[in-house]
Amino acid sequence: MNTVLITCYECNESSKTDQRYVGHVIKKFYNKPHGIYPVYLKSKYNYASKSVENDIAKIVKRVRSWDLASKIVIIYFIDTDSRMNNQSRENEVHNTLIKDYCENNKYELVTFVRNIEQVLLAPFNKDKVQASKNYREQDLNKVPISNLSVIEPREKGQSNILRILDRYLIRN
Repeated sequence: MNTVLITCYECNESSKTDQRYVGHVIKKFYNKPHGIYPVYLKSKYNYASKSVENDIAKIVKRVRSWDLASKIVIIYFIDTDSRMNNQSRENEVHNTLIKDYCENNKYELVTFVRNIEQVLLAPFNKDKVQASKNYREQDLNKVPISNLSVIEPREKGQSNILRILDRYLIRN
C-alpha cells in the first residue's frame, strides 16, 4: 500500500524554510515517496486553527478523489523552541497542547529541540529563508544520525524525525 504524507510546517508558504530542511532529510534517507502535500501553519500556535484543518481536509478530499487505496498520514513538524527564556512555561504548555492535539487526531508529531536549524546544524543566519535555500543534502553528513532518531527528544539538537518517517517511508 502506498502512503501519502500531509506535512504540516510552522513556516509560511512564501518562506518554506522548514519544508526545505525536511525535504533534504527525506531525499537523503528515503526512497522517493508516493506523495507529499504541505500545509503551512504560519506559526506553531495555529496548529489547530480552522484554516489549517480546512487545508488538511481539502488535501484529503483531493487525494481520495483519485486514490482510494493509499494510506494518508498527517505529520506535524514543530520546533520546541527555547526553554531558557521568560516565556518557557507558556511554551511548554503549548508544546503539550500540540502533542495532545496530534495524539487525539491520530497525527504524527516530529519535534526539533530547540529548532530545526539547530538539529540539522544549519548555519546561524538572521535571514532564515536564505539559510534554508543555501542548506544542502551533504550538510546532513555533519549531523549525528542518533540525534535524528530520539524516542523522546528533550536535549538541544535532538529530533525524532527519522523514527517517525521510518514508519511510512522506505530507507535508501
